[in-house]
Amino acid sequence: MARVSETSQISSETPDQVPWCSQEWDGSEAPVWGTASPATFWLAVEQPGPWGAKALTESRLDPRVGAALQQDTVEAGGRTLLIRAVGDHRTDNSGAPRRVYLAGGAHQGKPWLLQGLFVDPSVLIHLPWEKIAAGDAEAARQILPELSYCRTPVLLICTNGKRDLCCAVRGRKIAAYAAGQRGHLVWECTHTGGHRFAPTGLVLPSGATFARLSTELAVSVVDAAQYGRLPEEALGERHLRGMSHLSGPAQAADAAVRASVRELRPPALQVTALPDDVSPRNLSDDAELSLHRVTHDDGRSWLAAVTALTRPGPAVSCGGAGVPSTSYKVELTEEIPGGGMSSHR
Repeated sequence: MARVSETSQISSETPDQVPWCSQEWDGSEAPVWGTASPATFWLAVEQPGPWGAKALTESRLDPRVGAALQQDTVEAGGRTLLIRAVGDHRTDNSGAPRRVYLAGGAHQGKPWLLQGLFVDPSVLIHLPWEKIAAGDAEAARQILPELSYCRTPVLLICTNGKRDLCCAVRGRKIAAYAAGQRGHLVWECTHTGGHRFAPTGLVLPSGATFARLSTELAVSVVDAAQYGRLPEEALGERHLRGMSHLSGPAQAADAAVRASVRELRPPALQVTALPDDVSPRNLSDDAELSLHRVTHDDGRSWLAAVTALTRPGPAVSCGGAGVPSTSYKVELTEEIPGGGMSSHR
């Protein structure tokens, strides 16, 4: 019901702009598993005011700093985002300290979150990105002692309207409501990928990425994160895009097991891709199979046969044409101690 009312609200407010890309995708039966933007770590830098489509070089942040952070983090396997307090559209932020979050460790099964206040964001350029990608939080703190451990996970909701209108029209409403309920635990952020699934959200430090947030689901995501969990209602194919430290197929394998056994703890599952001589292999021009082993921290394990299907679909961005997009189908087989197998899906 929430999805219908949000869609109706968009249509009535901006009648000349429909259909929005996320509206068209609302009706898709393709699972969102495996669509989170891959990143072994995340840097989030507070920058109030307007953001352009390429926000790191099109905001009131020094574009040289933004470009350097973007390049350096991507080269190390991470991502940089801009964030702002919900509704903070100040035109002048000169001299004011800005909040910075740095999240890592998810790939190693031990997610951590650092935070700090910085007047000059250029100091962030000196962080040891390769060590951060390897899960070393202390290496970052040695360079910038102002960074301290943050024990309260945060939810970032994309509201970057210059990048895609869906994120502004849908994302800002969800962010405003969630921030009204949970305050500083919710931030607006720049593009995280997948605006066709707006409103989208990212939890730090786990890197869990969500699609089609409703007001209620956004609050549930924040609340569950405080206990190191995902909300159970988000485990289905329509909401959990994936754990961002994994590749797309591995995200899908992880999500399928979570949905099957109702596992809510992000670090509880580890995913390993099988060797190239086993996978991947082409099934057809538009389908490719890869095999992964998903291991639970209680000792259980599954073989996940992940088929990547690339098919024509609706536009993936507002104002764009329909283009082929990839979705994942997962078949699970539980490995029984002693060499047996038990098929799940």
